[in-house]
Amino acid sequence: ATLFMERGITESAVTICVCTENYTNKADSRAPGGVGYETIISSHEYGVRVPAERTRFIPVVRDNNLPIGRKLPTYFGSAIYVDMSNSDWRAEPMLRLVDAIRRHL
Repeated sequence: ATLFMERGITESAVTICVCTENYTNKADSRAPGGVGYETIISSHEYGVRVPAERTRFIPVVRDNNLPIGRKLPTYFGSAIYVDMSNSDWRAEPMLRLVDAIRRHL
């Protein structure tokens, strides 16, 4: 399972990170298990890339009641995210996500 995560994060053209409140909390605490391990790999990959390449990491916020500025795992800093928290996520937010993905294909 860990090799799958490593290859997925390092070799994919796009990495979508769905940042629920639970996910963000686990990522920031580096909780043992999947999320913690994934965060170690993702934060490294995000950090070693030049800013223009970091856009291949697309944070999506969903089911997240954390305050603005804390909705993403810390390693994302002030990255722009797609907010799919509201009931209208199938409209404008979905188009933003599709556009973000298409830029890397």
